[in-house]
Amino acid sequence: MNDHELLREYVGSRSQAAFTQLVERHVNLVYSAARRRLRDPHLAEDVAQQVFTLLAQKAGGLGTDTILPAWLYRAACHVASVTLRNEGRRQRREQAATELMDASDDQTWREIEPALDEAMSTLNPAEHDAVVLRFFERLSLREVGVAQGITDDAAQKRVTRAMEKLRAYFQRWGQAATVAGLSAAILSGAVQPAPSALAAGIVAGTSTAIAGVGAAATLIKPLLLMKTKLIFSLAAVAAIAVPVTLQQRAIRQLREQNLALRDATARAGAPPTDSATTPMKADPNEQERLRAEHLELMRLRAEVARLRETVAQAAAAPRQKSNVARVAGSDQEVSSEQAKAEADAKVVSQLTANVLKQLGLAVRIYATDHGEQYPTNFEALREIIPGDLPGGLGFDKFEFVTHATPMDGRRPELLLLRERAPRQMPNGTWAKAYALADGSVVEKTSDDGNFSGFENQHTIQQAASQ
Repeated sequence: MNDHELLREYVGSRSQAAFTQLVERHVNLVYSAARRRLRDPHLAEDVAQQVFTLLAQKAGGLGTDTILPAWLYRAACHVASVTLRNEGRRQRREQAATELMDASDDQTWREIEPALDEAMSTLNPAEHDAVVLRFFERLSLREVGVAQGITDDAAQKRVTRAMEKLRAYFQRWGQAATVAGLSAAILSGAVQPAPSALAAGIVAGTSTAIAGVGAAATLIKPLLLMKTKLIFSLAAVAAIAVPVTLQQRAIRQLREQNLALRDATARAGAPPTDSATTPMKADPNEQERLRAEHLELMRLRAEVARLRETVAQAAAAPRQKSNVARVAGSDQEVSSEQAKAEADAKVVSQLTANVLKQLGLAVRIYATDHGEQYPTNFEALREIIPGDLPGGLGFDKFEFVTHATPMDGRRPELLLLRERAPRQMPNGTWAKAYALADGSVVEKTSDDGNFSGFENQHTIQQAASQ
């Protein structure tokens, strides 16, 4: 039976055999995800127990469109994060990582393993589920397509797009893994065997927990009934004993308090409400997206700070050399000015490359969110880059490269963006920076400021013949 048939049997008859089969089928996935987060096999076993207990409690609410391995993977990551925070193990995570036996001898796996779950959280739900099915559960593309209700070709494109995003994520953090190497590493190391006794322990523990909940519910029901009867009895006595004038005074006081609360709420800028405040439920996908954006923002801020420090050092060093040069003579003074100009030019090149990388990333994010349609102006990127560019550079310094036909993700060598005008370097040559579709940034130099040869090689010149 498939996962949904086993769930229906468990929900309908509380079949322990069906639940045991579900646990044995997916315990390796849950245990491995928890162990990567916690770096502690014992805590990972506790998390696995909690996740399958949660599955037993929520089994009746899972619809036929729920992909169970992906649901279990998300639950394992969430419970592991809560456990990590409650246990206070975040500060010791790096130290414990050195003591944990590597899950695989593959060098690529050792490089990506600490950040794999963080990278997975940056994918959209459809891509996330496709990667879990293809590489964690090791299903064929046909089986992935059936599970997600799409064709084989669509499943292959979805998996390829997701793996390209993961490759770009690891590349930004200095791990130059290819898509093929990344796929092989995840296949070999992402899911490791859980302890042999863990599945049996989970089934026994879940049965105990569910039985405890049932017993508590049985005990609570008569207590609630007794409490309700007592409340109604007291209310009846109060209605007879309390004078009508006191009731009216209490009603008037409640109305005055209600008006005061409404006024205070209006002054605070929040809309008044006539009913009890309903707690807002946080969207897990939105939380993961905001977390990923926060990490990227922190990285870019650090990069800007590093570039500013470089600018300051480059500006200070030539001034010191200039003071020495003035004492030694005019020849040294000219040499110092030349060194300062070269240092300033190098800083401008670094800053321009950094800004183009940020713009290129924003363009690819936009294309992913809009069906692989690339933007044609910077206004389309305002939701992704709402503020100013780093280093005081303006959007007017850059422009989109125009192609004869719309771009797609299968041409990584095509140009996305470029500087509007070339920069003259201290040695008299000209430089111009470009952002390519594969996420890289290159700076080209020319003696006469003409870059048409390079641009023509990386631009779609004419539409394909019909």
